[in-house]
Amino acid sequence: MYHMKTPSDNGSNQDGKISNSAQKKKDKFLRILLLVLIIFIGAGERSAQAETIQFLGDYYSPKHVLVKRRENNKKINVFSGLSEILLNTTYNVANFEGTVTSWLKSQHLGKTYLLNMPPSAISQLPSAHINAVTLANNHSMDFGSQGLFDTLASLRNLRIKTAGVGYNINEALKPMVLGTKYGNVCILAFSRTLPTEFWAGPNKAGTANLNFTKTADHIKKTSTQCLVTFVSYHWGAEQENKAKAYQYKLAKLSIDAGADAVIGHHPHVLQEIEIYKNKPILYSLGNFVFGTRPRHSKQEGMAAKFHIGEKGITAMELTPLSVNNNSVNFVPTLFAKKEKADHFDPPRHCKLVAAVSYQKYHCTL
Repeated sequence: MYHMKTPSDNGSNQDGKISNSAQKKKDKFLRILLLVLIIFIGAGERSAQAETIQFLGDYYSPKHVLVKRRENNKKINVFSGLSEILLNTTYNVANFEGTVTSWLKSQHLGKTYLLNMPPSAISQLPSAHINAVTLANNHSMDFGSQGLFDTLASLRNLRIKTAGVGYNINEALKPMVLGTKYGNVCILAFSRTLPTEFWAGPNKAGTANLNFTKTADHIKKTSTQCLVTFVSYHWGAEQENKAKAYQYKLAKLSIDAGADAVIGHHPHVLQEIEIYKNKPILYSLGNFVFGTRPRHSKQEGMAAKFHIGEKGITAMELTPLSVNNNSVNFVPTLFAKKEKADHFDPPRHCKLVAAVSYQKYHCTL
């Protein structure tokens, strides 16, 4: 008996073509459906993640750290010891202490320390998830307005947000705006350090500096436009673990004007942590990554991470950093729980986090 082929026996007839076409359409539909599910699930995971902003102290990576320090002919990653806290944060904000410029003519020949860094000091920031910096400090203008402009251009080319400096005082006073799913977080940065020639004016580039009354007015105006307002000050005395009287006054004035938290740096060591009207004041975060060796001085550091919710700051995490370069050799690390972190004194209601191997304190606000 001969077998007669039916249309389903091969793909060369019209019915076979229709079947293959239908299968292709089905496969395409399934691929699109899978892609939509992946996007939807990913969006759900992102929405479930906490929005966090972490502040770090002074950052300065000179050439001798980034170029000459090598192991097996490979450059050292100065952030490698802190990756656990840097990579798990929405925004990391450091104080960028210096310039990146080839214009090395300073108008301040009497200034003892002039800080300049190679281009890699900026290009390495994104890999460490450092996506924002403040520049209102006593080194941003070490090489004049041209040095400042070169530094700003390099940072902005990598989409690193900046605050505290500008082509004039109006630009220097503009807040850094960080977007979150709950609303905008604003950061104002001011310098309370010398020389006064570094301060911006109506037609002069430089750092943001206002008197106390105008500072409070500016904070009040900014805070009405933002879910959360952080105010950063470069202030105080170097190597002093106790804040000066004007720091206490200005910090509380800032909170009263609408700041949700006050962040300080410049002393290169830690200073007090205070909760005022249920809002944190960190008078000095000390150093983050700073390329000098202490001879007759101290080097201390801390990271402060803030959790953002629908109504503002919900919690704060404090992590002491081991930054003494005589010990860590320019690669800061985290303190083990049994190690002593000098002058790190978290508020009493903050609890040591048991789930991590390093020192971290969780503070409900």
